[in-house]
Amino acid sequence: MDKLIPIKTIDEEKEQLIEKLEQEDFELKNFETGSVIGTIIMIFLRIKIELLILIRKVYIGMFVKSSSDEWLDNKAEDYGKIRKQAIKTEGYLTVQKIDRKKELIIPKGYVFKTLPSLAGKEYRFISSEKTVIKANEETGKILIIAEEAGSKYNVPTNSIRQSLVHIENIQYLSNEEDWLIKEGSDTEIDASFRQRTLNTWSELATYSTALKYKNVAESVEGVLYVIVEDMHPRGQGTVNIVVASYNGTAGEKLLKDVEDAIESIKGVYDDVLVKSAETVAIDVNLTLYIDYNASEQGLEERAITYVKEYFEISNKRELNTLYLSELIFYVRKNLDEEITAIKIIEPAQDTKLEKDKVIILNRVTVSIERV
Repeated sequence: MDKLIPIKTIDEEKEQLIEKLEQEDFELKNFETGSVIGTIIMIFLRIKIELLILIRKVYIGMFVKSSSDEWLDNKAEDYGKIRKQAIKTEGYLTVQKIDRKKELIIPKGYVFKTLPSLAGKEYRFISSEKTVIKANEETGKILIIAEEAGSKYNVPTNSIRQSLVHIENIQYLSNEEDWLIKEGSDTEIDASFRQRTLNTWSELATYSTALKYKNVAESVEGVLYVIVEDMHPRGQGTVNIVVASYNGTAGEKLLKDVEDAIESIKGVYDDVLVKSAETVAIDVNLTLYIDYNASEQGLEERAITYVKEYFEISNKRELNTLYLSELIFYVRKNLDEEITAIKIIEPAQDTKLEKDKVIILNRVTVSIERV
């Protein structure tokens, strides 16, 4: 960009302009700061620089490869692409009655929330329809939807445990295993939206290619990324499409949406299998070293929070890899003034799995030593 639209400093511009004026034998000679002509020159040059900055921004926004934010949205429309918006998490909350002989009614609009995290965060969910658990039925399921859109509402199993409204005859409530029916997702970031837009040309291919399958599948709301295995993974003519969501694994509804999306482009003889990415849980055990007279109050909790943040599922990092140096850097940059060093005990080395795997955090342990 410096070659296409160079922008000099205001002092360089002033020096060059004065030199040209002197060459033209300009009558006024007092170009010093504070003089009338000097002030006029500085105003003119400031306007020139601001215009060049604006021209740069407009030029960058003219191309998909360099544009961002709203500029990218506008350019992508020329390719028939729209940025995927954040969607709300949906799932089932399991409720167990105290007296199974009584009918239990949960009205639409009741609010449930997670237990507070170490950072004090709570996530609220709202019952999206009236639920009736009939007499003699011990348990039932409430359809709930997140208060806001975003992947942060894809909370772990058994974390939604409280109701903001007192409900009679409830002994237990929780989001049990496989509670999600629709994974929440974040607004598509520029990098993935840009690449998906540039890959639009692949959709014009006469036959179904790996890139064509990938681009169409990744256009589905809720899909984080797609891996296409087109080297006959299950025999001649077979193709596997591996789908990852913002929860790691893709639920049945999301897989069905992807299947519907690719149906129109599927080759006549293609045997296509749409399946979910697999999650691999790992434990993290690390030691923080602090000065012998430093306070450790709240340090362990904050370190655990930052480790969990690092493992949040997004397309900002390679989800099938864990580089210990990256984890150390992420934790240390947030605790730099409080610690002297970090040592990761577990895992003992970097981890790199197959592309259809997503590494998630199982358990994190933090110990503190003084040096």
